[in-house]
Amino acid sequence: MLIAEYDYDMDIEVQREEAYIEGLSRGREDKLIEQLKKKLSKGKSPEEIADELEESVETIQELIASLKKDSY
Repeated sequence: MLIAEYDYDMDIEVQREEAYIEGLSRGREDKLIEQLKKKLSKGKSPEEIADELEESVETIQELIASLKKDSY
């Protein structure tokens, strides 16, 4: 049976890359939520918001539901 050699430097590099990608994703979502809140405060419908932010209506509706849940 062969045991794969553990490469610490490679493991650290992979962890850094995964954290970087996760950070980008989280930052994009935070920005989307910020824009969503602004557009909701202006009285825009989920359909209008989805069109303006180039997202699906389902995604916008899920985010709105999440915001309402968090505010209670």
